[in-house]
Amino acid sequence: MNTPQTSPESTRPSTERQLGYWLRTVDHAIKGSMHDALTEGDLGRRAWRTLSGIESGATSVEQIDAALPPRRRGPRGPQGFGRRSGFGPDVAPGFHPGFGRAPFAPDQHGHHGPRGHRRSTEEIVMDFAARGWVTIDADGIALTDAGREAHSALRTKVEAVRQTVTDAVSPEDLATTLMSLESIARAFGRDEGNTHERGPRRRFGRGLRGNR
Repeated sequence: MNTPQTSPESTRPSTERQLGYWLRTVDHAIKGSMHDALTEGDLGRRAWRTLSGIESGATSVEQIDAALPPRRRGPRGPQGFGRRSGFGPDVAPGFHPGFGRAPFAPDQHGHHGPRGHRRSTEEIVMDFAARGWVTIDADGIALTDAGREAHSALRTKVEAVRQTVTDAVSPEDLATTLMSLESIARAFGRDEGNTHERGPRRRFGRGLRGNR
């Protein structure tokens, strides 16, 4: 007899689970933990990557985007934003020539832009400028002391999530797992260049979308 605490599904031996179950479970667990860590800094994953890119020496939007995975680059903002010649020496943090106040400067409630809006890298950088994390001038984008402190605090939280993964299994087992997953991916024709490409969209039991 099932109870609220147990069910046939929850008590199945882990060895009976299919590969997809554990892939989804681990993926959701890591993403959820990373989301929780970044939410404390009011950032998403792409904003975190953008901040890390600036901390690593990127001084323009083009350099930041070049280091991002293609699916993390987002829409383009004002043309020429962030190039070395794109700002005058007197540009104040939070402003862009011809655009006025950064569209994602915090409002009176401390919010940094509408929910659900997929921000461009330019908008993320302007948000950082409004927070006082970066400066923007003729030499490009650079972290302020406040930006470096924010990055350091968030990096500690992000590394704690990664450490959870490495502490869960031995280095040898983790290496074997990664090599096994890579081999499976390559068997399906996937590699670093097409990891996120999607095939025709399907709905279970209904065939290809558009052919129903």
